[in-house]
Amino acid sequence: MKEHEADITPYWQADVEIGEASFQGRPTPVYLRVHESHEHYSHRTDLIPLHHPYGTRTYIHARPYILIPHITLTAELFAAPTPDGAMGEVVASHWEGTRSQEIGNAQAWYYPPDHLLILWECYLFEGCRKDIPAQDSALALLWTGFERVLLEHAPEVQRIVTPAWEPIYDTALWQEFLSMQSYQPIDTRAFAKDLVTPSAS
Repeated sequence: MKEHEADITPYWQADVEIGEASFQGRPTPVYLRVHESHEHYSHRTDLIPLHHPYGTRTYIHARPYILIPHITLTAELFAAPTPDGAMGEVVASHWEGTRSQEIGNAQAWYYPPDHLLILWECYLFEGCRKDIPAQDSALALLWTGFERVLLEHAPEVQRIVTPAWEPIYDTALWQEFLSMQSYQPIDTRAFAKDLVTPSAS
């Protein structure tokens, strides 16, 4: 190991399997790479007022991925192109295991003094998602899997808040998806899910 590499901390600190989803018609395990860090904050969030506008919050970033076959092809060129324009043909293939393919992104912030978790985004990349989020079982798996990871990192959460929109989807369709995940609107900007039922006064 080179001397300067000894002090480098990998960004991704955990790797967990969250379940199985269908990609290209085949059931495929889905994994999350997870990063956690702590940072000071001294402002109100743009999404919801904080009771404690100063303190230390936890940032949690996750990247979902799947494993796909890594195959090397050996091609042999023809002396001249064939009438249909082919320049050669595959004469051998070699399986070299699998490689990871990232399929989305997710990030959140936890505010311990408020027992508040802001799930800022959780989505699949283009080509991996369906146009209607409520019909996308892979997105639902990612959302619930990310929620589980968040609650493992911040078990004292009492409320999860998330934006009422996601730029890659129609807003009404996105809010339908949030409702299916047991989130309710609290205003025009945010949806929330309470994990602790407020006690009666």
